[in-house]
Parts: sequence; structure tokens; C-alpha cells
Amino acid sequence: MYGLPEVLCALLQHQPRVKVRLIPGVLDTLVPELLKGDIDLACLALDFPDHEEIVKEHLFDVKHVVLARSDHPLAGRKPAQPTELLRYPWIAFANDYVGMSRVGSYFSANGLEQPSIAFETSSIECMLSMLRLGDFVASVSSPLVPRAELLGIKPLPVGGTFWRFRAGIAYRRTSTLSPLMISLIAALKAHFRGPQPHAQRARKRKGAK
Repeated sequence: MYGLPEVLCALLQHQPRVKVRLIPGVLDTLVPELLKGDIDLACLALDFPDHEEIVKEHLFDVKHVVLARSDHPLAGRKPAQPTELLRYPWIAFANDYVGMSRVGSYFSANGLEQPSIAFETSSIECMLSMLRLGDFVASVSSPLVPRAELLGIKPLPVGGTFWRFRAGIAYRRTSTLSPLMISLIAALKAHFRGPQPHAQRARKRKGAK
């Protein structure tokens, strides 16, 4: 949802005969699919063991935040303590064992058990809808915050850090990259390593004052 659609849209406009299949997933599903050759390129957290068959290229750094609806009982107040976060039902991405283990580590570091998962989904939109409708909480990467805020969902003030990781692309070392894949990789690098659109808009607004 962050950056990739813009890059793919530009690619398809320049090469209209190309067909792209975009498959959502988490580390536990994307890395095996990449190794099997089911996918050509993965955009993901690079927080997984190095593998001789996989090339990892860092594009930007990401942190996880805790989301809840804007009128959640823990919203608009001092940072929520770990014990308070455990009082509410959690939503998680399906099969995201790595992500939830990072969440579990946060609570373990505070001498607590990991939260109880009330709902799992592979759909970001479904997760956001559930967060909007109830007192649920979820830990997601910070680039999703602008999309969540459109639905009245905001990051909760939380003491400490859940998960910081390096994000980027991964592809098989043994695969012969087609001109199309080379173009896509170059476009992703240019998009994420260059000035971000929201930063450009902020500079323009500042200059207009």
C-alpha cells in the first residue's frame, strides 16, 4: 500500500502489454514462495536470516506502531503501559509468526505473556475496518498510518518500541533478471531512496508561507 502501487502504475503505463500479479503476504509466506520460484520479487522486511539463494537490498527503515480507533479508551492520554495493552483484543495478520514474535518480545521484556489474538486476517482493509468498529488494537508498520487515519484510526501512545526493521526488496540470486525486472528494481530504488512525495509537499507548503 505504500509506494509500490505508484511504481507499478508507472511501469504499466510505459509497458501496457505487461501483466503484474501482486500477492500480499508476510515474511513467513513470502520468503518460501520466493525460494520456490513462485514469485520473482518480494517487497518486505529484511529481518530474516541471510540465505545464499536470496539477494536482499535495503531501501528504507520502518518501525511498528500500535493502532486503534481515535476514540479508543487508550487514545488521547499518556503512553499506554504494557499491562493496559493486554486488556484489549488484538488483531494480527494471518501466518505472521515473525511479526507476532516481535510483539511477544515486547511483552516478554516487561515480564508479561504475549497478547491474545482475537482476529486474524490477510487483508489490511479488513484489519482497519475491524479496528474502526471495536476496541481492538494491532501492531503494523508506520507507513500504513496515513491510510489508517483516513478511517479514524490512529497510533496509540505507547511506552517503548515494538519493532524496528530494515525494509526493502529480495529476489533469487540464481535467477536471470529480465529487462522488466531490472526496470522494476531500479524504479523501486529510485522511489524509496529518493525524496518522498509527502516530504516534497511539506517543503512546498513551508515555502509558500
